[in-house]
Amino acid sequence: MKKISVVIVDDENRIRRGIERMVQSAGDVWDIVGSFQNPNDLLDKCSNRELTFDLLITDIKMPGLDGLTLISKLKNYFSFYALVISGYDDFSYLQKAMREGTIDYLLKPLEREDFHLRLASAKEKIENDRNREKEITSIRNKASSLTYTNQLQMLSNTLVEQGNIDISMMEWTRDFPNGNFLLFHFSMDKSDYKMKSISKSWLSMWAFAMENILKETYENSGRVSADNI
Repeated sequence: MKKISVVIVDDENRIRRGIERMVQSAGDVWDIVGSFQNPNDLLDKCSNRELTFDLLITDIKMPGLDGLTLISKLKNYFSFYALVISGYDDFSYLQKAMREGTIDYLLKPLEREDFHLRLASAKEKIENDRNREKEITSIRNKASSLTYTNQLQMLSNTLVEQGNIDISMMEWTRDFPNGNFLLFHFSMDKSDYKMKSISKSWLSMWAFAMENILKETYENSGRVSADNI
């Protein structure tokens, strides 16, 4: 089972250390990846893409930057769950915490059994999200594979029926969405009269030249305009 990464923020060292011990006592699934006295230090790391996490445990009242503002700012960088801890039994704080997407709200002093129950609830939500993400990724991969197969079949049919199909009239933007495709079409007059006048060595040189042109064009496709293909 993939571990759940946790970050703890509290300006009181004693309380922060106590939270760390309670998280560690909740099982091996929890991985404390950061513990901060100053919420701005965490904000800096996240804004610089140095740290991400699944669960944030933060105090509300802290000098300089309160916990709810911290949550709001961090949500600009990635998604996570939050558990807000406060010594202030104030319903307005609870309401704002819910609006900020906080999953739970605890009052100091913390009790180990209650704290573990809140962690278990957070764990269930985080794992459900992970499972949904896996399902979405699987569906996307299957759809992509099916699309690729259909594209190959269409190109194969185009080659087989090339004498009967006007490729300029085909719906390329529909069958190859997002514009992520390059079409290379090479043809040769294979009439018996002309083929007899062409040596095998010349044909080999022609095929070699076409292969190199194709490879070079493909490798530089990001810099090649449609007019040059």
